[in-house]
Amino acid sequence: MFDIGWSELALIAVLALIIIGPKDLPVVLRTLGRWVRRLRHMGAEMQRHMDDIMRETGADEVREHMRAVSPAALTRKLDETIDPDGSLAETFRQSPADLLRPPPSATPPASEAPAAASPGVSLTKVPGGETRSP
Repeated sequence: MFDIGWSELALIAVLALIIIGPKDLPVVLRTLGRWVRRLRHMGAEMQRHMDDIMRETGADEVREHMRAVSPAALTRKLDETIDPDGSLAETFRQSPADLLRPPPSATPPASEAPAAASPGVSLTKVPGGETRSP
């Protein structure tokens, strides 16, 4: 909690020994231990009372409901509502180069386009610049 290492504890012990003295140090440490024990007991008792109050008022249910409406759960629900099949998310995962490239079956190649437009009709050019069908 306080992030105190062994070197800091040793320094505090040496300073306490110098300032308080070896004669009174056991008495001071015993008194300090009693106060720490009392504070911990009071904290635990306070926590028990708060838990009892929450149980009596039904706040446990509210707390569980709030956990269900956590940001992660809310994000998941929004994703399911907006994009149920995941196609929108897949679009955003694609690279920009993939998005600019046309799909393979969308447009036929230029050499096949006129043949596909009129399969049984042949056009013949007549003198004078007109094109007629036979």
